[in-house]
This record gives sequence, C-alpha cells and structure tokens, in this order.
Amino acid sequence: MNWPRSGSAQEASAETFVLQVGRQVYRVQPGVPFVLTTPGGERLEVVLRRPEGQHYEGDGVAFDYPAELQLQREAADGVITLTLEGTASPFVLVQIYPPEADAATMQRELVDALQHEYTQRGAMVSGEADIRQAIGGQEQDGKRLSVQLGGQMLVLEVYALQKEEAAVVLLLQHDAEEASLARRYFGQLLQTLR
Repeated sequence: MNWPRSGSAQEASAETFVLQVGRQVYRVQPGVPFVLTTPGGERLEVVLRRPEGQHYEGDGVAFDYPAELQLQREAADGVITLTLEGTASPFVLVQIYPPEADAATMQRELVDALQHEYTQRGAMVSGEADIRQAIGGQEQDGKRLSVQLGGQMLVLEVYALQKEEAAVVLLLQHDAEEASLARRYFGQLLQTLR
C-alpha cells in the first residue's frame, strides 16, 4: 500500500487519519494540506478540518453548538434536560417540557430555584433584571441574575420559549470574566435554536 505524506517529522507525531479515495490510501492530519490524486489522475490540494460546530435535533428542538462543548441528555418525569458544557465556565441548560406546560411558569420556577440554590451555597444573588435576546431570529424576554460566589461573579440568563412541539426553558450561565467566550459559545446556539 502506498502512503503519501506531507509535512515535517514534527507534524508526524500529531493525530493522523486514514483517507481512502478509490484504491489510493492517504495518511492525513487535521489542518495539514496534502495532495490527493483522483482515480482520473487529477491532483487536488486538500485540507482535513474538524467541524466548528455540532448539531442537535430532537425532542421538539434543533440547534447548532460549538464543537468544544459536550452535550448530555437526560429524561425524567416527562422533562428532557440537555446540558452543554466544556472546560471553561460557559454552561447551557435546555429544559424541554410537554407542549401543554407553560414555558413562562417553568422559567419562573427555574429562576426561583437558582436564587434559592445559590443563596443556600452562601452566594450573594442580586435582584433579577428583565432582558431581551434574539433567539432563533425572534426577540425573547428573559431574566438575568448576577451571583457573587466566593471570588467568582456568575451571570445567569433564563429564557422561556413556548413552541407548538414543546415548552422550552433555556439557561445560559458564565463567569463574568469569560463574557467574550460566552458570547461565542452562546451565539451559535441562540442564532439557530428552533
């Protein structure tokens, strides 16, 4: 078998994949250009890249999210809970209730539960503020809480979306010092949530 390669010896220690086109097999590394010869003899420069995002569709919702976040799905008592988190502070919680549930009531219950939980942990929770955010191309009303927990300032936003397929409550949480990272992480989800 022929193993065409490109790149330096230093790159050879990086993650390597095998790509087969026709009978030709290539060892490739993400982000490293290589020349591929088609079965017809045409030479193409190709770069293998990881997707910048992932897609979730199910349970009455669909959205894109950054590849750096891991999605977990749990179901209990008729409620689907999706969590998205990575190694940094931005955290997303999507609660999906049956369509007959009132999303605004579920939002109020989550805000109250968050205030209670953080207060029990010794945090200072500021009063909630009304906010608006475009979600899936539509302006949505939400609630913002600021939580001082030890030396960390957390920002929490909770939104309610009443859809035909489901009542959805969305929690966005991040460390105030990671606001730019949170905007990037949350932006993809907020633009695409349907």
